[in-house]
Amino acid sequence: MSRWCCAGRCRWTPERVGPELNDGPGAVPTWERAWGEALYGPRGFYRRPEGPAGHFRTASHAAGRLLAEALVRLAGDAGCTGVVDVGAGRGELLGALAAADPALDLHGIDVVDRPPGLPERVGWSVGAETLATILPGMTRALPGMTRALPGATGARRGPGGVLVLAWELLDVVPCPVLEADEGGVLRVVHVDPRTGVESLGAEASEADLTWCRDWWPPEDGDRPEPGTRVEVGRTRDDTWARLVEAVAASGPGVLVAVDYGHLGPSSPEDGGGPGLPGRRPERLPGAVVVTDRARDLLGGRPEPGTLAAFRSGRAVPPVPDGRCDLTAHVALDAVAAAGVAAGATAGLITTQDEALGALGVSHDGVAHPAEDGSALLARLDRAGQVAELTDPGGLGGFGWLVQAVGGGLPGTVPGH
Repeated sequence: MSRWCCAGRCRWTPERVGPELNDGPGAVPTWERAWGEALYGPRGFYRRPEGPAGHFRTASHAAGRLLAEALVRLAGDAGCTGVVDVGAGRGELLGALAAADPALDLHGIDVVDRPPGLPERVGWSVGAETLATILPGMTRALPGMTRALPGATGARRGPGGVLVLAWELLDVVPCPVLEADEGGVLRVVHVDPRTGVESLGAEASEADLTWCRDWWPPEDGDRPEPGTRVEVGRTRDDTWARLVEAVAASGPGVLVAVDYGHLGPSSPEDGGGPGLPGRRPERLPGAVVVTDRARDLLGGRPEPGTLAAFRSGRAVPPVPDGRCDLTAHVALDAVAAAGVAAGATAGLITTQDEALGALGVSHDGVAHPAEDGSALLARLDRAGQVAELTDPGGLGGFGWLVQAVGGGLPGTVPGH
């Protein structure tokens, strides 16, 4: 089951308590801190032996071979001879890439040891040096994972650039969760890791409020309506910026983030042309094109927020106890702006169905009368995989952020 099916479309109503429990040595942690510990701590969800595939279905699980073929084409068109998968899970996508192109240099980074069965030529780094301890007020998520990137990109043997994949990574980067109180003041949401009971704490920091003003402002007036939730994307922006900086330090490359996400409304200055939703184009030191398809499927911030949890293929109440995945949609326009500020020279926001279509993932057409049974079955199997990968109500509705460093975008991405 894909996490798309429910995240952002249903909302659990948490039990609430007063703010008095958020002061003192035994204070209830913020959602950001509890979230990080629940996923990446010593007994965190992503360290469980079954791995993410035991709880939800991603594109690499649904159709790894088709996806790998598309990414091999993207790498080739971009002049990339190496691929680094950040947040590689148990190496499912890397294994498919190894089978699709034996010439690619491949490297995975995650918080777990090298998965058994991964092809020997695939490199692996454990980016867990600082993930075991999630500090209060942490503003940079997954530092060990991204710290491993420069060595991984520098280790490639080929003369070309590197393609960096962040496949469903940013949505599990813990971020501050805010909620407007009865007076419309945004406050930090705290949560009991044992029960999921929430409470409101201090007013949001100036840094978080600045991010909200830039990327998630109230729809009407100066104050949000009571109960409005905001998932502040600064930690996701920082994580992506460090990936861009790592690629820039090692040579040219292309980065792809794939996640369920959202975009702010287009500003009047956009004029319908290329520009970043929610920001005036002149505020961006570089071109970021947003396709019409992305505007249609991803446009609009979700006022109730999108924080959700999944366990064993089912949506469950979000409780940061280490037994479920915790995720929230990504403000892809804010991430794109962070990438530009970090050195990205070109960028595109599109959707998975549009991106994969441009990369050649399509149905093979009608069956030939002389086709034998095995060929027909293979065609039907492929058709089912294509349908799952490109369904706009599921995996096909994921957002793709593609950014280049040291050059332009490859011609196979939509709009180029």
